[in-house]
Amino acid sequence: MPRLLAVVVAVLLVAGVSGLAVHEDPSPPPQEVVQPTTVEVSPTSTTVPGQPTTTTVPAAASPLIALVAELQSFVERSRGLKFKEPVKVTLLDDKAFRQRITDESKVDKEEIRKITKVLRVLDLIEPDVDLEKAQRALLGGAVLGFYDLEKKELFVRGAKITPAVRQTLVHELVHALQDQHFGVHRPDLGKQDDEAEQAFTGLVEGDASRIEDMYEKTMSKRDRERAKAEQESHADGLEDVPPILLESLGFPYVVGPVFVEAVFQAGGQARLDAAFGAPPTTSEQLIHPEKFLRGEGAAPVNEPPAEGAVIDRGVFGELGFIQQLQNDIEDRTTLFRAANGWGGDRYIAWENGDRACVRVDVVMDTPRDADELRAALQQWADNHDDATVTGTSPIRFTSCA
Repeated sequence: MPRLLAVVVAVLLVAGVSGLAVHEDPSPPPQEVVQPTTVEVSPTSTTVPGQPTTTTVPAAASPLIALVAELQSFVERSRGLKFKEPVKVTLLDDKAFRQRITDESKVDKEEIRKITKVLRVLDLIEPDVDLEKAQRALLGGAVLGFYDLEKKELFVRGAKITPAVRQTLVHELVHALQDQHFGVHRPDLGKQDDEAEQAFTGLVEGDASRIEDMYEKTMSKRDRERAKAEQESHADGLEDVPPILLESLGFPYVVGPVFVEAVFQAGGQARLDAAFGAPPTTSEQLIHPEKFLRGEGAAPVNEPPAEGAVIDRGVFGELGFIQQLQNDIEDRTTLFRAANGWGGDRYIAWENGDRACVRVDVVMDTPRDADELRAALQQWADNHDDATVTGTSPIRFTSCA
């Protein structure tokens, strides 16, 4: 995925956001997508005191204090780790929550301008899309809660303690637990021009989503139906958000749980914990956990030359090629086969006046993999003006608009 696109969603994902937008699954195997939810309350803030493993609370304690103590205990048992300190939990009404998440996730106008140019060159957004407006809609409609990694505080959008709010609390409490044990605030990842930040997010969100799914299974059928109804009732407002943003936000939640389960099955609790010390580094490793488990990373590729003022550079990754090609290759098997076997790549984007270009050099694992990707890229180029595909190893793809 182009690095500038990652800027739009990285603040949310790395902050430990709970919430999924409706999107077409960009990676195999197909997974169920959970839609976002919104609930309204007056702002309420409480810090849960005492030992975090305690589930017995004073009779006079607020319902929120009692609930958080109960959910902390569930998270500890399910995740196999103990909270080291209390977690501050704040419930916000819809207006306050939207303001809070917007304040936490600003992208400056120059970045937005560059992102827009790159995405238009790749035909990932329509020419008339206002990306800044779309980002605000994404933040306001697709987020249920988040754990502030700097302030160590958990925020949830909620009017009252509903089944959907309980699920969100479980998800965010897992992030707090992760942070206390492994330190998931890693700003240096965002400074790299590769997929390391996105891949780490897949681990973090996959872990939290797995525990959230375990909690959902303990709920009554009625509560599960209520939670689903709440989620489905608050999807309005996202219809004008470009699919590429929804897919990028949703990717860690869709693929992450499958990745985490594979790591857990391979080595239990110890192997999963170890993954936080040596996390995945590519979208390929998230999509194909076996490659992470055997230590298969990205092959080195030299950056291709630019022919103007550079506005972006980085790594497409397997996910990036799936996202780029999916609108031109309707058959999903053909699409996934084209990106499968990704070995490594580097891309660069530049501009000359109103004209912008993207060029990527990519190597694949085998000659057959290279033939399949080259054919798919050529099909894309045939449908777009001023796009070319040359070479075999690396394959060079260039598009301008």
